Amino acid sequence: MTAGPRWQAADRYETVIYGEPEDVATLAGAARAVIDLWAERTAAIGARAEVGYVLVTDDAAAGHGQIWAFAAVPPAPLAELHAVPCSICGEHPGDRLVTEAMGWRVWASDHASWPYAAVIAPVGHRPDLASLATWERDALAQLLADVLGRFARLDLAHFLWVHQQPADGRPWPNAHVHIEVAAAPTPPSAAELGAGVFFNPVPPAEAAAALRGAGGAGPPPGPVTP
Repeated sequence: MTAGPRWQAADRYETVIYGEPEDVATLAGAARAVIDLWAERTAAIGARAEVGYVLVTDDAAAGHGQIWAFAAVPPAPLAELHAVPCSICGEHPGDRLVTEAMGWRVWASDHASWPYAAVIAPVGHRPDLASLATWERDALAQLLADVLGRFARLDLAHFLWVHQQPADGRPWPNAHVHIEVAAAPTPPSAAELGAGVFFNPVPPAEAAAALRGAGGAGPPPGPVTP
């Protein structure tokens, strides 16, 4: 029997481990329990007076996730929060749509720095993970495992992050919780790092088509969290 996800706390981040050390545990295999853990720890860390934003991340290459505490809202989520109207609600993916089910949609981002970048978001405007009802978390877990399976079947080592409402106590009406899953088959070039501009060789519609074509077989085998 596989234990639930665990975490190791540090001053500025916590490490999320998806099973016991002897298990070959994955985020896809433990997605439902991990979502609850993300929500719980986001609330707990965000309640600290010195924390203004909590960022949840996962790196397939590392084999574990992390939950980061920031004193202020970082630039990437801040730009989304300042978008008027809500950029997630206003998204019309068209041929960039990968899949949709149970009140959630997945699409390939049209402004990503990475060749493969998918956004997983609820159709309804929800500010954070804690605000999701049980059935919404159930649906998210299924869809997240599905998307990670698509990346794996394309031999893409994913990394992901969760953007949600800040913890600074201010009103953020455009906060719309979503997960971004990305992969770069090759590391950034010197020109990209030097210029601060990323060259995306895969058009978003083509990335969406590849991800759609990689669906249907379910997520890669992994331990099931009871």
